[in-house]
Amino acid sequence: MKKVAFIALSILLLASGAFMLLRGNAPTKAPANSAATPQTTSSAAAVGPDASQLVIGRPGAPITIIEYGDYKCPKCNEFHQQAGKDIRRDWVDTGKAKIIFRPYPLFGEDSGLALYASFCAAEQGKFTAYHDKMFGYMWSNFLSKGNTDATVRTLFSPTKLAQLAGEVGLDEAAFRTCAGGRTHADAYNTAVDKAAGDSVQGTPTLIIGGQKVVGPQPYNVYKTLLDVQASL
Repeated sequence: MKKVAFIALSILLLASGAFMLLRGNAPTKAPANSAATPQTTSSAAAVGPDASQLVIGRPGAPITIIEYGDYKCPKCNEFHQQAGKDIRRDWVDTGKAKIIFRPYPLFGEDSGLALYASFCAAEQGKFTAYHDKMFGYMWSNFLSKGNTDATVRTLFSPTKLAQLAGEVGLDEAAFRTCAGGRTHADAYNTAVDKAAGDSVQGTPTLIIGGQKVVGPQPYNVYKTLLDVQASL
């Protein structure tokens, strides 16, 4: 019966895929070619905790949720403030699932810089705090007020990023040095380039058990997929 339910669910998701895709933020160009993407790679290893992937939750959690996003993306912020919080509460905080966040820069060069700096926060073991701070900053100062024009302005200078990082307990000097360098260029470029293989065309895009959900959807859409994974 589980197999039949899973097949039926897959057909339903495929049938609604075109509708959901329209609700995401579509890129104007391939992120991997963006000026915000560090192009010179380095073989230097992270000097702190593992920063090769941006993980929220327990790394060994049995269910993996892949999330492609951009901190300046309005729909990513909508997801983060709504269904994203429910997923974190019911699945991530309980150790049943983890989120692997992958940068997908769409909203300017400073967007790419902010996303790249995520790996610097991970280097200090504080990626989740930085991630939440970035979304919280955009939401409380701009997007919750309907100010979507902010997405086309340069908001994240190196100084502003270091300030926000310091507010969640990161070493500002170390963070600024890291964000201005290329230590994590390999990890960043690898994460961005995975979007092509996953056929990502907008943000937010979540992938759960091979099923792709685009745009901020009601929590039950994600819960259905997560329940299937939990039952396997």
